[in-house]
Amino acid sequence: MPYIDWLRVITVLLLVPFHSALPFIFGHNQLVWFGYNWWITNSQKNLAAHAMVIVLDQYHMSLLFLIAGAATWFSLGRRTGGEYLVERIKRLFVPITFGSLVFVVTNHFLSQHHYFYLHTVTFGNFLQHYPTIVQERLVPFTTGWCPGALWFIWYLLFYTLVFFPLFLLIRRKGDRFIPWLAWFFEKRGAVFLLAIPIALVQIYPPPPITDSWVLHNFPLFYHLPFFVYGFFSCL
Repeated sequence: MPYIDWLRVITVLLLVPFHSALPFIFGHNQLVWFGYNWWITNSQKNLAAHAMVIVLDQYHMSLLFLIAGAATWFSLGRRTGGEYLVERIKRLFVPITFGSLVFVVTNHFLSQHHYFYLHTVTFGNFLQHYPTIVQERLVPFTTGWCPGALWFIWYLLFYTLVFFPLFLLIRRKGDRFIPWLAWFFEKRGAVFLLAIPIALVQIYPPPPITDSWVLHNFPLFYHLPFFVYGFFSCL
């Protein structure tokens, strides 16, 4: 549907003013950065920039995952299961791999040099640190993993692979399931049940499995319902 494409374009374009405003907000740690400060800060703060970040931070990424789920419905309608997986690998995994090995690793090097070291002589050069950064920061879903700005694509790839069998089954043989689902949510108050998974993720304490920010406050699981809801909203 054209309106979904336009909504996706507008939402993606909002990433530009959102990230541009981050250096000017008051107190980075007050926002949901999972203990992660923004790369750069400015001594002068701006109330309008802060207000925009606060508003967009409430729904922006969730909306992107919702749109991605809806796009999955239409994509499976035009492609076979095999074609869909190949297309996802080309559009998600390949850019992630290239971006991680080229841009994210460079970002980590510059950040570490800026925040923790003052002299390049003692810190070493980029090529010396490259293998260590890749091993400690770029291995997905491990302690210390920090994919930088590519975290959205990693999550999207993870959701796509996990829910692919279910989504394909519903798209191909959901004739009985779809009417039942519509009947269930027509009941009074049933639609509010959709908020329960999101609420549980927000109130449940993070598991002491790893100190990686991937599982801290369940960001991986928080965005998951929106992706699923986006798919089912197109039934």
